[in-house]
Amino acid sequence: MLLPTLSVLGLALLLAGCDAAEPGSSAEATPLADQATVRPANPGEEVPFKGSCTTVLDPVPAPVLENGVLIGIDLFAEGTCRLTHLGRSHVEVITQIRFADCDFVANVCTTTTPITFTAANGDLLFMSGFSEDTPAADPPIFSFTAIDTITGGTGRFSEASGALETEVFVDQPAGRGYFEFDGTFSF
Repeated sequence: MLLPTLSVLGLALLLAGCDAAEPGSSAEATPLADQATVRPANPGEEVPFKGSCTTVLDPVPAPVLENGVLIGIDLFAEGTCRLTHLGRSHVEVITQIRFADCDFVANVCTTTTPITFTAANGDLLFMSGFSEDTPAADPPIFSFTAIDTITGGTGRFSEASGALETEVFVDQPAGRGYFEFDGTFSF
């Protein structure tokens, strides 16, 4: 009776072992392996911050009123990123457009954009973006470069700071956005 039980147990372990991904394969990523939790060698040391995000845009902008007068709109987006020191993470973006900051003749608006990244372990990283947005050759496709500042966070990012450039591509009809980050930060 013991022999059949051990055989079933051995078969189960063998099959479980066959399911493991080979090192270096894309199937290897798990929530723990996908999460970069390593701190810089020296706290406060600047390290590269690179990666990209794909977002889905909320199709309805939120009106911003001041004393009953429409002064701007907020655009919301959220999605998934792959970032150094965060791994696979969630992002929430609010693009704040204020009409007083727009030149409608030149078709340019200056925007501010609070951004929140959530790492796999729940730590938050806060960033604030600033850009002048101009439609690309085929509106309503937008492409612009934003200057972003890392302003802190929670957990291991509570003391985070840094600066980076972000290339932003927005396809409003498709409801999609894509961001590429390149800069440095410390935490």
